[in-house]
Amino acid sequence: MACERDASSVGMYRLNVDGRDLGKFKSSGILMSTGTGSTGWLYSAKSISPHKISHLKKLIGLKPAHDNNIDLIDYAVSKRLSNATHFQVDKPELYYFVREGFQETAISEGHCSELIFTSEMLSGEVKIDGHSVIPVNIGDRFKVTVDPQYTLKCMKFLM
Repeated sequence: MACERDASSVGMYRLNVDGRDLGKFKSSGILMSTGTGSTGWLYSAKSISPHKISHLKKLIGLKPAHDNNIDLIDYAVSKRLSNATHFQVDKPELYYFVREGFQETAISEGHCSELIFTSEMLSGEVKIDGHSVIPVNIGDRFKVTVDPQYTLKCMKFLM
């Protein structure tokens, strides 16, 4: 995650994704995730509840199947949309997601193999896995890539 230190401040930064300049963003920050983290904070930030699906259906004029407003279709659509950010841990890609971003013309999320972040923040920081914090200021740049050599290895115990 890259953001302003002061959570009430809007972060400004430029993104270059896979060699393509996406432009300048103003947002509360950007999440970047490998497949290992795709079920954590990224999932939480991008998930959509069955209640939101039901509400969207009402907004476009679809009648609920039940009086309680939520049906199995709402749950299925919610699960499918929310799980769209999951990807395999050994896939050599990142997923980036600009949180609450204001940029009308750019792609503010997606898969990539390389992301270059250029800070336009007065007092920003990069947080890695919730415990490492690196300060970034105006003009600071960093590149994020995935190296298959460092893929997290996990064991699953069946009982």
